[in-house]
Amino acid sequence: MKLNQFEKIENPTEDQMLLELTSDEEEALEEFLRDIFHAQEQGEVINKNNWQSALYRKIGSKSYYTESIDSHETSIKNMLKMAKVLFNLNFVDHPPAHRRSTWRKLVSTQRKKAIMACFRMAPLHSVIRHRAMNMFLRAYRELWLEAEEDRRSRLIENLCVKYLILILSFFFIYLFIYNSKEDNHEINEQEITVIKEETKTENSADNKP
Repeated sequence: MKLNQFEKIENPTEDQMLLELTSDEEEALEEFLRDIFHAQEQGEVINKNNWQSALYRKIGSKSYYTESIDSHETSIKNMLKMAKVLFNLNFVDHPPAHRRSTWRKLVSTQRKKAIMACFRMAPLHSVIRHRAMNMFLRAYRELWLEAEEDRRSRLIENLCVKYLILILSFFFIYLFIYNSKEDNHEINEQEITVIKEETKTENSADNKP
């Protein structure tokens, strides 16, 4: 059937040929797994040291983890699903040479080299220290650090100057607001006294005959 379909297609594409190959290989794998299960049932000689057959026997059936026992067809399907997943992961990580141009490059080669260099380099905490480092640190402390002024005193001076400027600015603002309030209060008192005097003069003029 597959050959007839292949003959109908005059110029098959690369993807169609790849699908034909994968389907053929899948059928061959199914036959191979059936032969292995049949050989195990018949009790034929199987290499017990072969780790792949032991792994497939454990993964193929759930009896290794639970008491339920699956048929050979379900175990074969489970193994084929696992093989497809592993094949796709390997295909993404290691594409073939004729299809490398079709995949989109996520990381350039220079960045890959930089990342690998970061993994391979020795970290500072594991570098072997030499005796000369102690001499260098002692000379650095005596000739450089002790000769300079203490930075803490400079920090205190800078902070004091800044805080003094802020305090003085707030003080002057408070004085300005307080003086403006007092001036307004005096003006209001003068207006009240003038109004009282005017009312007194009007009342006295009205009381005269």
